[in-house]
Amino acid sequence: MARIPLPPPFEASFEGPEGRYSASYVPRGEWDDGLVRVNIASHEMWWGVEIAEQEGTSLSVCGITSGTQEIWNDVFWFEIICSPEPKSIRYWGDRIIWREDSAVID
Repeated sequence: MARIPLPPPFEASFEGPEGRYSASYVPRGEWDDGLVRVNIASHEMWWGVEIAEQEGTSLSVCGITSGTQEIWNDVFWFEIICSPEPKSIRYWGDRIIWREDSAVID
């Protein structure tokens, strides 16, 4: 599998069962990992980006949702679809999509 360059930093708001929440992504290098700062239901978390994936024109960053045990009683694999716009975020559990939240366009 070819290495995919990470996308530039971004901020986005998403809508989920807990209401609107924010995610801010910061790469730590062109090819390395990055961090996503997430605030869901007033619970701030930092998720580490482990890989970037590209399928056709779709680019996403992925990793594990650390800190979600307190709000969801579990951790999940996350996939933030960065392009094409609008962004969305998928949460995977045991190889199935648990839920998908779409970005809010203001």
